[in-house]
Amino acid sequence: MKPRDLLDDFATRSVRPRIIGHRGYSSRAPENTMAAFSLIRKHAIFGVELDVRRCASGEIVVMHDETLGRVGGVPLPVATTPLAALREHDIGSWFDARFSGERVALLEEVFELLSGRCFIDIEIKRHAPNVDRAEVGRLEAETVRLILRHDLARRCIVSSFDPRIVRRVRLLDRRIVVGAIYASTSDVPMLLRRSGARIYSGAMVMKPHHPNATGGHVRRHRRAGRLVMPWTVDDEEIALSLAERGVDAIITNRPCEIRDALRQPGG
Repeated sequence: MKPRDLLDDFATRSVRPRIIGHRGYSSRAPENTMAAFSLIRKHAIFGVELDVRRCASGEIVVMHDETLGRVGGVPLPVATTPLAALREHDIGSWFDARFSGERVALLEEVFELLSGRCFIDIEIKRHAPNVDRAEVGRLEAETVRLILRHDLARRCIVSSFDPRIVRRVRLLDRRIVVGAIYASTSDVPMLLRRSGARIYSGAMVMKPHHPNATGGHVRRHRRAGRLVMPWTVDDEEIALSLAERGVDAIITNRPCEIRDALRQPGG
């Protein structure tokens, strides 16, 4: 599947850039929770970005961090904790007491909630350094299985900072479009700072940190037929500048605000 076919099947070519909520509507609800995804649906945002990991009991859960420390106040590692134990902990109160009932979500639950109503960008997090080698690839395989089970191959992409993960997904099923995430910060390996692993991974969607999305960078990838979706853009002026450069989508914590800014005269 060509990446531009993927998005054009879901929105008219004239509507660009599309707006994608980062970890749901994470400026109004706790990130990667059903509450944040429900707001995406409520406000008719074009798409949502979310993070996935595999927990000890095998389910694919929606979680950015390796542990529940930041969002749940307990240092439970996701990879070695079964779903039932993860769901004993509140992951909404850190954001606001109104969300105290939020629990770790399953990717399948998000699919059922959004049910083809919006585009979904699934970021597979890197495997932990000490993960059992036998576990490598299971997260990718189960993610692909769920996408196909819910008939969402034309409604999503799978992306990662790790080009090995991207490549595995592409080889598992070529109907699923894959994306490379990259940045130019010192904590990112040199190879991954300027989409250097694209050839290895086969990615056709470029997800640069927004400072990397220069005019020349955007034009080069779009001429090659690739989509460009910079992250994470919460400033209206930066969003307007990226729109002028021709990006295909903008990933943001403030989807309604950025969408409204782009709809203003001259936006």
